[in-house]
Amino acid sequence: IDQKLPLDRALAAPRVYYQADSMLIETHEGIQWNPASLEEIQSEGFFLKQINQPARFGRVHAIQYDSQNKLWTGCADPDWEGSAGNTSN
Repeated sequence: IDQKLPLDRALAAPRVYYQADSMLIETHEGIQWNPASLEEIQSEGFFLKQINQPARFGRVHAIQYDSQNKLWTGCADPDWEGSAGNTSN
């Protein structure tokens, strides 16, 4: 939402999770981090721990309603099982 990404790209974006004294970051195949983003996290004093496994972070499925086009969009987490599609009403 903050980066104004389409719903499917937002769900596929890299994820982070804070645990104890570390910031866990996804680094498995298909996930790409902007080096500046990682540097910013570290500059805030967080220790980064890379997690190179899919489906280790929260599973997210989402829907979005486009009121202008009267279109619902559904997206499934690409790291997990499930599917979604589009429909209009």
